[in-house]
Amino acid sequence: MSFEYLAVKPESGEKALTQVKTGNVPLDIEKYSKYSEKIFLFQSNEIYKGIKPDNVTCLKKEELNVFLTGALHWLPSVFKTKQEMIISEK
Repeated sequence: MSFEYLAVKPESGEKALTQVKTGNVPLDIEKYSKYSEKIFLFQSNEIYKGIKPDNVTCLKKEELNVFLTGALHWLPSVFKTKQEMIISEK
């Protein structure tokens, strides 16, 4: 299985993986229980199925929006552009 991102916490070496799906493709969260790393999942329509293992966090659209809004000052400019596009669509 491939992931979108691998993040490593510099202080501890702890790893986290991310998986992103759009449209109506569900994410079967039980498939991620075999990994020792933390797993962050994002499905744009919040279509998650299965029982959530302890190592998995399913992100909601609103949570991601709040994070991005508060982090635009340090994130790469591409995120600011995407955020502005989302806001203008509403």
